[in-house]
Amino acid sequence: MNRVEDFLRKHPTLGFVTSLWAFIQPFLDVVTPLFQFLALVIGVMIGAITLRLKLMEYNEKRAKINKDEN
Repeated sequence: MNRVEDFLRKHPTLGFVTSLWAFIQPFLDVVTPLFQFLALVIGVMIGAITLRLKLMEYNEKRAKINKDEN
């Protein structure tokens, strides 16, 4: 165990980061599904907006073609 203590004395940042990660990890396990759900909702919203814009573009082209035919 003396080697581990000596190593951590020489590299205190490693011990700090490891302890911080051990503290934060349970919170990340709770928050990660929430972030995944939010990303899914945002993706669906972007898809719906894109579909709406494409339908509007299609309707404008169709109206223009009908107008040109008359």
